[in-house]
Parts: sequence; structure tokens; C-alpha cells
Amino acid sequence: MRTAQDKEALIKQLEAEFCPPLDTSLVLALCNDIDEGEESITQLRESLQALAADATVSLSEVDGQDPGSTSALPSASPSDDLNSPLQFLQNAFPTFSVHTLQEVIEDAVSQYGGLDMAKLVEELLTRETLETIGLPESPQEQPWPKTKKKQKKNKGVSKLVFGDVRHRQTSSKECPEVIDPWSQLSSLADYLSTLLTGTTASSFSSRFHSDKYPTVLEAVLAYLNDLPPSDKSTEEVDEGLIAIIDALPRDDSDEVNAQWARRCVEATDRLEHAVCLYELLQDLSKNAPIKHLQAPAIHPPAISSPLPSSSSGSSAAPTRQISNFTQPTAPSKPRKPMAASSAWRVVEKREPKQVQPHPHAEFIPAYRNLKLVPVSSLPKDPSDENMVLKNRTIEQAWRDKRVEALRKASQHWQRSQDGLGRQVAAYYADEANKFLRESREAALEAARALVVSNRAQNAANGFHTDDTVDLHGMNREEALAIVKESLNARFNNSSRNQEPLRFITGKGLHSKGHQILLPSIQKSLRSEGWRTREVEAGLIVYGRF
Repeated sequence: MRTAQDKEALIKQLEAEFCPPLDTSLVLALCNDIDEGEESITQLRESLQALAADATVSLSEVDGQDPGSTSALPSASPSDDLNSPLQFLQNAFPTFSVHTLQEVIEDAVSQYGGLDMAKLVEELLTRETLETIGLPESPQEQPWPKTKKKQKKNKGVSKLVFGDVRHRQTSSKECPEVIDPWSQLSSLADYLSTLLTGTTASSFSSRFHSDKYPTVLEAVLAYLNDLPPSDKSTEEVDEGLIAIIDALPRDDSDEVNAQWARRCVEATDRLEHAVCLYELLQDLSKNAPIKHLQAPAIHPPAISSPLPSSSSGSSAAPTRQISNFTQPTAPSKPRKPMAASSAWRVVEKREPKQVQPHPHAEFIPAYRNLKLVPVSSLPKDPSDENMVLKNRTIEQAWRDKRVEALRKASQHWQRSQDGLGRQVAAYYADEANKFLRESREAALEAARALVVSNRAQNAANGFHTDDTVDLHGMNREEALAIVKESLNARFNNSSRNQEPLRFITGKGLHSKGHQILLPSIQKSLRSEGWRTREVEAGLIVYGRF
């Protein structure tokens, strides 16, 4: 804990070292804002050295000019620039244009009746976040239209039928309609013949009525397995699989079966038919119209003794002899000896299979309930996921520091009416820009690690990933940087400059019906002269014109 005497000694030491050219009040204000610790003092000393160097260069430039010349008289003094809210916001938010900053200032003055720098900073931080992730700004709320209250119409009163129960004048309740399972199978065969080109309903009906397949699902899967190999390429099959995963609605119990989805894509000619066929397989796995059961073995009742006579005086009732009866020759499994009722049996606990979460589950809620491949079948290399999490944590830490620096800058600018407070505000604005650069570097490192993690996960699930870059889990700025790095690495290599590169951007189902990454990436690449083609949930780049 640093005492007041130590703090006062530190202030005197810094004033003796940096004043002049800096003002003593500036050093005092900066010392009051720092935290205790040697690291904070070191950072403060470096900042004061930079400010002192800038002030020395500015004084030398002014002293070297002719006092009588008109160029020696600047249009505005440094204090005037610092007092300007536009100049301060330009220093704090260098990515925004002057027109945008002026518009924000005018809106704040008209809305709040004055200039509140803290609210301006919050507004610009919100706009910056929306532009980074690629979302449009929220439109201004319009007043609700006034509607007149309509008079309710008198609804017709339901009539009650009175009558004698013995006359059966009252109407009986309608019984639920009985559904014939064989009619359902006939309709199902017709529906499958429309999905699969070149097939007839009879080919499915014969399988449904056969005892070879216990359920309808097994009959349909057997038919799909018996089909000849498809002529589709690996890229077309992969595009269909990705489209099925993005298009299917899922709830908490749905699981995507990659083998079923691949069969559906290979057996159909259109993507809509593949999605409908996969949904049908999911429904059949839950509810089937009919199920073939094995007939139980028939055993005749054993006759131990003839029936006794009704009376002692009457003649004995004739007993019926069973002749020419043969026992079934099918071998039966020997029954295990029953354990004593008092004996306890130890039941082994079944360990649930651990499944690998989808790589998009961290960023897209719809993928959190999607179970893929057991963890035991995947190569255990958590380094990529750890790098993503580590860099995201570093990025958030730098962003928090930047927000804190902007908050202090707005407070100093708002409180002080002289040049001293505005100089402190400019210092914190420069610190915020430094934190912004660090956060962007960490975000780019996280995006690179995310590409490696997505590629490893997709390869483990059976997808072709050599010429594919998955951009799920990135914002617009990160995706553009990854796309440019991937294109430079691919097309700068002369041995592979003819092979196209595919980028998976998603269909925009999680962005309220509009895509974010695909339009931005396509616009940027076309402006730089790249030949692109839009495909299902992605983009293919063939090279430059």
C-alpha cells in the first residue's frame, strides 16, 4: 500500500523530470487516476515521456518560424482543438467519418438539450459494435397509430336441444376416425416414389409387406442402401449435407445422422427432395404405422388326468384321446436357473457415451443440441479450442480496458472547462486507441485458431475440408481478414493457383432472415478483382480476373 507521502514524492519526482515542457497540473491529474503498483507507474512514465517528446517537437517548430509571417499564426490554438467535441471524438474514434461524428453530436444536442460526452461515447461504442458484427442500426421508433374501438357484434347464442332421453333425440358424440395402417403404407409408398426419381410405389409396397423388415424405417433404409452408387461429386454431396444441417429445424431431442443425410443427398436429384426424405426418416424413426412381430410358438395344453365323474352312480364320462400329435421340433433355448428370491444381484452402471459438441455451438444456439460423433472416435487435440478461448479472453480484456479509458476521457472532458482537463482527456483517448489495436490483434488470432478447429471437426465428421474454409463464429471484420489471408496463401502458390477455394458463410438463419458475411465478403472481393460465385450457404473464389 502506497502512503500519501510516497505518492507526493512520486508527483514531485515526475514534475521535476517532465515539467517543463509539460504542465504540473497535467502530471497531477494523471497521477491521481493511476492504480497502485509498479506496472502502473512504469506505464505512466512512458506516457509522460511520449507527451513530453511531442510537446518539445511542437515548441521547436513554432520557434523556427518567422514571427512576422502569417504562417506563424495558426488558425486555432491547441487548446481550441482540444475544446472542440468533434476533435475529441476524432481522437477517440478514428474509424468513424467526420460526417458521422457531426451527425451524432447534432442528434445528442437536439435530444438532450446539451452536450453530454458520456452519452456520446456510449452511442458511438454501440454503433462501433454493430458495424463490427455487421448488423444494421436499429431504426428509430415511430409513434403507435391510434385506432378506434370497434363495437362488438352480438354473437349467436348456441341453441340447446331439450328432449326425452328415451326418445334418443339428442345427438351422440362423434367417435374418432379409425386410421388403417395399410392405407398409410400405400400413401407413404406413393410419396417416396415422388421423392426418388425413377422409382414406383410398388417397389416400396412389396418391402413394407415383407416380414424381412420389422419396421418401415428399416425397409426404406434397405432400399436406399441397395441403390447403385451416385454420380455426384464429393463437393456436391458435401454442399447438400451442409444445406440439410442448416435447413432442418431442431429441438432438444433431434440428432443429425450423417449417414442418413448422405444417403438422402445421393439418392435424390434436388436438394428440397433430400431435405424432405431426411425429415421422413426422422419421423419414421419415432412413429411407424405398422411393425411386423414374430409369431409366438404354439404349445398344446398338457392333460394330466381325465375329468372326474359327476357322481359315483353315473357312468364315467368318456375321455378324448389326442392322437397323431407331434411336438414342434424347433430347438428352444435352455432357461437359466432362477436365483433365490433373497439373493441380490449387482447391476453394472452403464456409462453414457460422451459426444463431441458441434464447433458452432459456442456461437450459434441452434447447434448446441446437435450431437455428432462420439469423443472416443475423434483425435483428442484440445490445443485449437484452448487457443480460441485464450485469445477471446485476451480480446475481451483489451476491450474492457478501452471502454474504461473512454469513460475516463469523457469524464475529464465534461468536467474541465480549461485546457488542462482536455489534455488529460486526449491522453486517455490515445490510450483507448492503443487498447483497440491490441484487441483486434487478439481477435484475429482467435479467428485463425477457430478456422483450424472447424476444419479438424468437419474432417472428423466426414466432410471434405482441403479446399474449404469455415467462417462460422466470426464477425465481419474477422471473416474479411481470414478470407484475404487464405486467398493470398492459396493463389500465391504457383503449383495450386488453378484450384478454387470455398468459404462457408452460412445462410443467415440466425440473423433475422438476412445474411451478414456473404454480401460483405462478396462485395469486398469483387472490388479487388476476384472471380467469385455464390453457392448454397457460401462462396467459391476462382482467382483474379
